[in-house]
Amino acid sequence: MTTVRVHPRFVVPYYSMYLEGLVRLFGDGSIRYDGRDFPDSTEFNDGFAFTIESGAGRDKRHGRFYISANDFARVDGVALDWCDRYGIVNAAPAEDYPDKLLALGPSFGIRQWGSLRGTYRDVAEIFARMRYPARELYRRLRAMRGYFFERLSEQELLPGQSDASYVYFVAWPWQKHADVNPPRARFMRACRDLPTIHFEGGFSPRRRGAMPELDEITAERHYPYREWVALTRRSAAVFNNAAVHQCLGWKLGEFLALGKAIVSLPLTRRVPGELAHGEHVHFVADDEEAMKDAVERITRDHDYRKRLERGARAYYLQYLSPQRVVSRLVSGQLSG
Repeated sequence: MTTVRVHPRFVVPYYSMYLEGLVRLFGDGSIRYDGRDFPDSTEFNDGFAFTIESGAGRDKRHGRFYISANDFARVDGVALDWCDRYGIVNAAPAEDYPDKLLALGPSFGIRQWGSLRGTYRDVAEIFARMRYPARELYRRLRAMRGYFFERLSEQELLPGQSDASYVYFVAWPWQKHADVNPPRARFMRACRDLPTIHFEGGFSPRRRGAMPELDEITAERHYPYREWVALTRRSAAVFNNAAVHQCLGWKLGEFLALGKAIVSLPLTRRVPGELAHGEHVHFVADDEEAMKDAVERITRDHDYRKRLERGARAYYLQYLSPQRVVSRLVSGQLSG
């Protein structure tokens, strides 16, 4: 019998992927939401902590684990001292980390709970054990509405048939992180200027006049998440660059899950294994002409596009799927 105790204070959209991995590896009945055996607080209080207990008597094994999926390349010192293994999404490439730290790679939010009965049970238990004031609990529950009604389960994020004559890409226009926008704008313009493809998308609309420099490449409307997934499946190519604070954005993980031909700037964070040019992704310089050349090759060379699509999905299944990422974290870490 294995028992997994999850500290109930975690941000559900950021850590739903790992909760799903625990369920797949150990079963839904093994999960308990319990704040015991955890630090009262950590340095940043924004991670996902859990323990695993298995066996009994002399065969009893125990392990402590912590995951940091925030946007920063920082390590929580209190959590690091507490845990046996520390997983981090945004690991700096040149940082000399301790051996117990594992670079997890990009993640994204999924709808993790399935049945209404099971969801009600788990959410009620999490919120009951969070021990936040009533007003804070209400605020957090309101913030989770979109997660429950808009996100998809991980099993629904499957590859589809791409269209060589069509590219779809939308992005949020970051006003406080303006360095994120220019590469995305260059990709949009590169696609829009290619006569052989139809480009759909642009920056998501904001209030009029908020960012006038992006008006001419602003999308005509917002796209619901399910439609975003469907149109991304159809798209011949997609684009990735560092998101806020140079982090690995959710879209990179989603693109890999959907098996897309990804045009990407060089990564600014460490990833597991090798995300290889020409096999899993097509890396380019931050230059509009280079982006245009990449899209032209991907749309014209069927075999190359299919190789990138298969490679992206294979990389996701090897390193990033819920059960694989949790298995990599906990493997060999239980001790008596």
